Amino acid sequence: MSVTTSDGRLTFGAGQPKIAVPIVAATPAAAWQAFTQLPLDQIDLVEWRLDCLSDPLATAAIVPIAQRMQAQIPLLATIRTQAEGGQWTPTPAQYRTVYQSLLAAPAVDLLDLEAALPAQLVQPLRQQAQQQGVKVIASYHNFTATPAAPELAAINARLAATGADLIKWAVMPQSATDVLTVLGAINAYHGPQPLIAMAMGDWGKVTRLTGGIFPSAITFATAGAASAPGQLTVGAVRATLALLERKG
Repeated sequence: MSVTTSDGRLTFGAGQPKIAVPIVAATPAAAWQAFTQLPLDQIDLVEWRLDCLSDPLATAAIVPIAQRMQAQIPLLATIRTQAEGGQWTPTPAQYRTVYQSLLAAPAVDLLDLEAALPAQLVQPLRQQAQQQGVKVIASYHNFTATPAAPELAAINARLAATGADLIKWAVMPQSATDVLTVLGAINAYHGPQPLIAMAMGDWGKVTRLTGGIFPSAITFATAGAASAPGQLTVGAVRATLALLERKG
């Protein structure tokens, strides 16, 4: 159930959760500036949230910056739509254009594809990415509630059925009981792809720290602006993961 990037730099689903830091800048130049401030020796990959750009279609400026980032650390490219908590609602053609420009360069190691988008949009992108050795994350986000355990199990199954290399979901808890539901769903997952899962907000912070016990392949931490509620600093996450690491 482990997945390794095509260049061998990173393996997901084995050992400790990998620490990803999001970049949420408004311009490619600002994104690069933010990247240069990251503690690259303390993190495992960078997520560039392309939906946060003031002009996500400026691929002529985006692609060279992505290539410079990727040369130093594995890079995950994400377009988070407004329907799932992001900053942009692209047309299918726009969504396709941005991702295809990064794949053509090539300029990314991983691609996030929202599973709720039409299959005729995301499946060709998944196939193209995988043919080029780019790993695909099928994702689901719920910023209002935590589905019940049976629905989380169904979400796991739907995401796994997309053919992606990894699956991801993030939900919003309203109570400690919701947090326990999330941890239970993570613990119960035994699918073919590594799972990335978390609860967001203050209630959910603990789920960002327990990926070595309740297996989650990636945890997202901050070294600047956060991309989702409840994200903790790189230092806090790394120290806690080490403290909670199982030795046997």
